[in-house]
Amino acid sequence: ALGQGLDHCHYYLVLETDAGSMLVTEKLGDGSCCLAVNPEHLSDRKSLARLLHSADCARTSVSVRDLKVFCNQSTRQTPNGACPSDRQIYAKNVFKLASGTARLVRKAKCAGKGPAPGAARAPIQPQARKSHSR
Repeated sequence: ALGQGLDHCHYYLVLETDAGSMLVTEKLGDGSCCLAVNPEHLSDRKSLARLLHSADCARTSVSVRDLKVFCNQSTRQTPNGACPSDRQIYAKNVFKLASGTARLVRKAKCAGKGPAPGAARAPIQPQARKSHSR
């Protein structure tokens, strides 16, 4: 019953392009992500929303293509859907990307396919871990 009160929450971002178009992106309840350009009724939706963050992104170099890539990478439709915290994390991550506090890391085309033929493998060094005692 505790999580049922949060089902009505929607976390979305409104981004304005240099050309003046408005982009709205959010993770939906089924886990898919959407990116809409100049959606209808945006002013109504904004009037009912609570503003959590805002930033001037004019100095960042994030393109609409970067946002589309991130949206596609973040779509994970599951039978149980996305919980409210997943939707909130998506919105926070898009905000970080758009505001320049994070960057999009694209997977190389050959990522995960092992080393190139004839390439020497470097040994993996164990990482030292800090232990915290209480």
